[in-house]
Amino acid sequence: MYFIKLYNSFIMNIKHLFILVVFVLNSCIDTTEEYQSIEVDPTVESSVLLTDLFRNIEVVEINCSDSLYFGDIDFVKSYGDLIFLHDQFQTKSLTVVNTINGTTSQLRKIGRGPGEYLSIDAFAYDEREKLLYIYERGIGFKIYNFPNFELVKKIDYQEYLMNIELISQKMIVFSERMTHENLYEGVQILDLQNLITSSLDMSNYPATIELSYPNTVTRNHGSIYYASPGPKNLIYKISSQDEYQILYSITFGKHDIPIEYWLYDEAREFESVFKEKDCATWVKNIIDEKDFISFSFLFKEYGNEKFVIFDKNEKTCKTVSGIVLQEGGASLGVPVGTMKNKNVFYVYPEQFIQLFPRPLESGNLKDKLEKCVNNNNPALIICEI
Repeated sequence: MYFIKLYNSFIMNIKHLFILVVFVLNSCIDTTEEYQSIEVDPTVESSVLLTDLFRNIEVVEINCSDSLYFGDIDFVKSYGDLIFLHDQFQTKSLTVVNTINGTTSQLRKIGRGPGEYLSIDAFAYDEREKLLYIYERGIGFKIYNFPNFELVKKIDYQEYLMNIELISQKMIVFSERMTHENLYEGVQILDLQNLITSSLDMSNYPATIELSYPNTVTRNHGSIYYASPGPKNLIYKISSQDEYQILYSITFGKHDIPIEYWLYDEAREFESVFKEKDCATWVKNIIDEKDFISFSFLFKEYGNEKFVIFDKNEKTCKTVSGIVLQEGGASLGVPVGTMKNKNVFYVYPEQFIQLFPRPLESGNLKDKLEKCVNNNNPALIICEI
């Protein structure tokens, strides 16, 4: 399974048996939190037209100048009207799309000089101060202004983090720091002024930290939602730097990953479960509304992702394995991110023929995508359920 990348080898001080006992004891504790359990059948195969699944579909062209270049988009985050496209491994860049006026800008400063970086392992944006925070493992944070991307400050911080986000002028960090029970601290609040962290008491198991990628965190109506991977796939709502609650637990029935695999501290051991049985995990891109919650997840292998809409009133799940623009066309895949509680898809110009294998009558969606193709520009499709 390719999405897990362990950069350090973690050493467990206590036998797995002891950790399993800790898990059982923790499971018996009444947290006084009431949350809704959602069981998903990951084996469902269902291809749906984009226009049958979503409404208010908008196409945003990414205007690429000669100096703007990126490869595969790994993650997408949004802040207000800005969408950030993260190309983590090819160009190591962040491309920012203003969805109001269509302008684009890009942070791509690779190197060891002043204001440069070797990688962007996580990032967050402060809308009020117009500051972009990037985190580089083993080095720390660099803070740039926006839209000029001039370096404002750098902060040395060598702790291993998988994800960062901002709330109430504090930073939420998703950390590998271990507790005395040899679990992971999970989510902490980091005061960047004095580099002191405080716990949010959301401890988790060894393999979960590597699944806490940026798209496990989304913003819904001013709060942060975090899909914490693990035996229960808990979805937390973080409203402030010291207030959170569990809202949902996502399970996949007999396709859940057995508890013992979450205890492994080596990637190859954790990944072995996917060779032994068909499992589902990695809930991401959460949208939580009054009548529904939607999210994506991974089933069996990297690239085999599915999309779910859970109706809170009817208590039913709609699971979709393919979202297409035209019957018989290639799938768009699952949303790559969210924006203002809408799902965001990313389309390369070269995908157009596969998405529309047959001629279509003129229509708003097709015309806008065709314009992007003619300009050799990628596009974002932003949809509301």
